[in-house]
Parts: sequence; C-alpha cells; structure tokens
Amino acid sequence: MKDYVFDTCSLIYLTKIGMKEKISLLGCRIVVSPTVKSELIAEPEKYPDAVILEKNVRKGLIQEIPIEIHKMVTPKSIGRGEHETIVICASKGGIPITDDQPAINLAISKGLKPKTSEIILLELLKNKTITPEEFQKSFQSLCEIKALKLDVITLINQKARPYLKNETSGEK
Repeated sequence: MKDYVFDTCSLIYLTKIGMKEKISLLGCRIVVSPTVKSELIAEPEKYPDAVILEKNVRKGLIQEIPIEIHKMVTPKSIGRGEHETIVICASKGGIPITDDQPAINLAISKGLKPKTSEIILLELLKNKTITPEEFQKSFQSLCEIKALKLDVITLINQKARPYLKNETSGEK
C-alpha cells in the first residue's frame, strides 16, 4: 500500500468537496506530519472541517508519521507542514500531495512526483471510484475553492474527457 503524504491545504480541499473519504479506495494510506496534523485539527470551533479531520485522526483514517526536522532549515518559500511532507516522502517514501507551488517545485527538485488535489480527483475518476457526475460536481467546487487558473482547468478537463465520454456514452 502506498502512502499519500498530505499537506494541510490539500487535505482540507478534498474534505470540503466530500472526496477525502474516497482517497483510501485508491489503495493508499493518508499520512500526515506532526505539523500538518496540528494544523488540520486546530480551531474546531471555527472550522467544521477540523472536527471531521480530528475524528479521522482518532479513528486512524489519517495517520501521523513522526519526524524530527528541528535541525533542518525550512526554506522560506514554503511552510513547515509542506517541508515536513517533502522530507517524509524523500526519506521514508510516499507521494507528496500539495497544492502549494513552491512546495511542488521543491518536491520535484528532490526527485519526487507530487500530486495536487485536482490530480487526486482525476485519479478517482480514472479508477471509477467516482462517477463522471461526481467528478464534474466536485471539480467545479474545487475550482471555486482554489480559484484555479484557466490553464489548469483546461488541462484537467482534457485529461478527464476520455473517462467522461466512455461513461456517459455507454461505451466500455
């Protein structure tokens, strides 16, 4: 089973669009660093998503991987949670899931292959974990939450098109 190592924002996005519960159906564990765990469950009285995520941590649906990086300097261009995510993937394996462009760049520079929340959504569609209708609705919500750029929207729609056509036209 592969580990998807999430930063805070990506896991919150997928929670907001109702897709976090389906991630494990891709055959992966949802893993977070200590900093990301703290950020996810902070201020549950203000953020309903924090309540959901805290329950998932308690149930073991989201697993924390301890990591000691106090001796490492976090690059100024990314947050501590993103840095821990990348360090975990580089040292222990796993796929970094981040929507933060500087973190994506750092992960790539370390030889990792990061994914974003829209790529996870596309994987759910490709694996028939969600229907074309669920994909379209969730992707629209994600576009609104993330304020995705037109070129990203166009690219994801192009990549989704074969899976949307096959399902909606009745082709197998």
